[in-house]
Amino acid sequence: MSQYWSWALEGVGLFGAFVVGRKRWWGWGILLVNTLLWGVYSIVSHQYGFIMASVFYAPLYTRNLIKWKNNTDERF
Repeated sequence: MSQYWSWALEGVGLFGAFVVGRKRWWGWGILLVNTLLWGVYSIVSHQYGFIMASVFYAPLYTRNLIKWKNNTDERF
């Protein structure tokens, strides 16, 4: 598998972090999708260490997405 995939996934992760930093709830959705894609990437590329990262980050991002979406404020 090309190393460009890992660079692309990292770019999506950075964009998601940027969006969260701008206090947009949907940034957590970007990060959630990205961590799931990292899980797929780890299986396809046989780099199984990334699976554990996905297992730990996915619930965190899901929780934050739900919490932020329910607490949206007009000023954000």
